[in-house]
Amino acid sequence: MSAIDWIHMSEIVAGRVNVKVLPTGRKVLVLREGGAVRVFGELCPHMGADLSGGRYCERTGTLQCRWHGYVFSTADGRFLENPNERLMQLLRQSSPQLQGKRAPRYRLSVVPHAVDGDRIHFLPKGSGRPDVEVTGGRFADFEGEVEEHWGNDAPIRGRVRA
Repeated sequence: MSAIDWIHMSEIVAGRVNVKVLPTGRKVLVLREGGAVRVFGELCPHMGADLSGGRYCERTGTLQCRWHGYVFSTADGRFLENPNERLMQLLRQSSPQLQGKRAPRYRLSVVPHAVDGDRIHFLPKGSGRPDVEVTGGRFADFEGEVEEHWGNDAPIRGRVRA
């Protein structure tokens, strides 16, 4: 098992969305909040907008999609708010077709990664399982904490051992 790629921490500017393209062609968004690093896929789970042009607020820890305004937590990628909903509530009337209030289950795609000194390693999916043993490749000498999210479940945290 090996890292997909890595970048230097110095390439990441705090307080803004840092866009990186992995060798696979996948674009990722890297956020630096204090000492924490968060990495998400570039697509909004609502309708697939490119979030690299989204509005990031470090103070509130949120990322807002530029297409429809959906707001997500940068701590874990969970959906927080659809600002359009406030306007729609004024226009809607109760009917048999419109009952109750269910929040969408959208969540940003969290990209598995690990920070090792001044490097951020992007990991293959599934590498965040506890006590994963890394046996080959350029990532084999790394040892550190890994966190990965699977859908809407709680994060899986583990330690990668060389």
